[in-house]
Amino acid sequence: MSDSSPSSGATYAQWAWFLSLGLVLIVCGIAAILLALFSPIPPSLVLARVLMLGGLFQIIHALRVKTWNGFAWDLLLGVVQLFGGILLELNVLAGVVAIAGVLAMVFLLEGLMQVALAVRVYPQDGWVWLVGSGLVALVASGGFLFKVRLVALHTPEIMAGIALFAAGTAYVAIGIASRRVDRDR
Repeated sequence: MSDSSPSSGATYAQWAWFLSLGLVLIVCGIAAILLALFSPIPPSLVLARVLMLGGLFQIIHALRVKTWNGFAWDLLLGVVQLFGGILLELNVLAGVVAIAGVLAMVFLLEGLMQVALAVRVYPQDGWVWLVGSGLVALVASGGFLFKVRLVALHTPEIMAGIALFAAGTAYVAIGIASRRVDRDR
C-alpha cells in the first residue's frame, strides 16, 4: 500500500537518502557486533562512536528530507543517538551499571520514537518495518535494564548492534519501496 499524499512525496523524491541512512545504520550495527567480538578497543568506546556516527547521519538525513511527514521524529531519533553516544564517549557516568542505564534509556527512547514515527508515516510503505525496529530497540532496552541474557554472547554492544541493524533495515525498506513508487509515477 502506498500513500501519494504531498507529505509523503518527499519520501518518493528522496528515496536515496532513506536507502543511504539504512545502509549506514546497518554498517554501524554490524561494526558494533564485530568490534565487540574481535576488537581490543574498549566496548563502550566502540558503542559510543557507532551511536555518534549513526545519530549524526540520522540528523543529516532528517535535514535532507524536511518535507517528509516523519521529519520531526526522524530528527529526534538522531539527536537521541548522538547524545547517547556523546555520554558514553565522555564517560560521564562511569561504571557498568551507569552505562547499562544510559543504554537502556537511549534504546527505550529510540524504540518509542520509532514506533511513533511508524504511526506518523502510516500507511506509507515500510511503516511496519519501523514498528519492528522499534520493538527490537525496546527489547534491547529491557535487556540493558534488567540484565536479561537473551543469547550466549549478550553484551551491550551486540544488543545495540542488533537494534541498529534492525533500524537500518527499516530505512532500507522505506527507500526501496519509495523508489518503486517513484519509478511507477
